[in-house]
Amino acid sequence: MHIKQLNAAQLRDFVASATFQNMPNVPISQIRGLSHAANPRADATDILLFLAEENGEMLGYFGMLSDWIYLNGKAEKVGWMSCLWIDPKARGKGVAKALIENALQAWDDRMMVTEFTVEAGKLYHKMGIFQDLAISQGIRIYDLQKWDSIILAKKTKLLPFSAFLKGISFVTKPFFAFFRQKKQRENLLFTPINEIDETANAFILKKNEGNLFQRSEKELNWLTHFPWIAQMPEKDDIAKRYHFSAQSAVFEQVWIQVKEKKANKLVACFMLSLREETLKTPYFFAEHTYITEIAEWILSYMYAKNASILLTFQPELVTYFKQHHSLNLYIRNATRHYMLSKKIQITENKIFNIQDGDGDCTFT
Repeated sequence: MHIKQLNAAQLRDFVASATFQNMPNVPISQIRGLSHAANPRADATDILLFLAEENGEMLGYFGMLSDWIYLNGKAEKVGWMSCLWIDPKARGKGVAKALIENALQAWDDRMMVTEFTVEAGKLYHKMGIFQDLAISQGIRIYDLQKWDSIILAKKTKLLPFSAFLKGISFVTKPFFAFFRQKKQRENLLFTPINEIDETANAFILKKNEGNLFQRSEKELNWLTHFPWIAQMPEKDDIAKRYHFSAQSAVFEQVWIQVKEKKANKLVACFMLSLREETLKTPYFFAEHTYITEIAEWILSYMYAKNASILLTFQPELVTYFKQHHSLNLYIRNATRHYMLSKKIQITENKIFNIQDGDGDCTFT
């Protein structure tokens, strides 16, 4: 078995090559490859894609995302473990272990991972290369006016009864709709913006103190200008051969700027991401005084976009929604686990500030 490596500079040519186009299973989508190449935190020599090959066939692949972590009073280069896929015919033969070990060597054991499966977590612990960094506590908020679509999406065995469930939903909708009534926010102006400008950037930098990744204008605009998912009604041929997210019928990202009208003062700047019927809050910077108005506006945005779920790990939003949710909302706890390779020692004893979108979470 041979491990082939592709760096950031090579990815752009690779996703445009005939070799890529003819692969039975592609190891990266074109849109993701271009995003990696444009990452302001990636050096041209960063190895971002590892391909396990044998006799001309790809057995599996492993993807990385370049980043910087601000820990122990200094900045250190790290790579996020972004994707791992093994051909079913090659599973149980040590391919995953070989790919991870090759990546660890290429990245000098400076790696991070989150949003991993239970099986992957067992592998990482077994290898003894990672330490726990943080566990973020979040919530999933379900709009009960759409309870039928939520249940049918999760319980496919109930699809034969969809007409019956939708009939009951039709009867109950007026009850839940009553609690959806908009609350006035006349003192604040919410404006979508195409990108982070100097004013928004200055506000974000003030709110970024203590954050592990310290993202600013350049990185935050890259996230929205170079997404990993394209909004398309149906998957194209490449997406069908890629085993991770590449296309979605609904995928939108937007930055919202919030100003206090009378003083014309910027009081919040946050990013919202909508995929299918799930709304997320990847980045959130706000004055605490205005949390109530902002949280209620986000709910209104969720309703307007016909989303059925709001997922957030932002501490101020989590606290507000747990204390103030109405009868049309059902809340479940969510957790997100972050691990860091042991090569980077943690000398600070504190709760680390991590935004929902840090790592590759904002892309999917």
